[in-house]
Amino acid sequence: MSGEALAIIIAASIGAIGTIVAGILSLTASIRQMREENTLDHGVVQERLQSLRTDVAEMKDDVKSVGSRLDAHVEWHVGHSIKD
Repeated sequence: MSGEALAIIIAASIGAIGTIVAGILSLTASIRQMREENTLDHGVVQERLQSLRTDVAEMKDDVKSVGSRLDAHVEWHVGHSIKD
């Protein structure tokens, strides 16, 4: 193989290796960015779930209160219908 052919092969190999390294670096940066976005998204979802948990707890208390008043109201009707 001549020196000129070897130089062309080496230059092409360096170009190919450079392209591969650039691709790997780009992929690594993309993966890092996706991980950061995913972490931020998890934080947002966690906050919303906590808010939802609080809302559900408040509604549960409201339902218990309404249930107690309804029971008392039904008992009142039962007591008045027996007297009549």
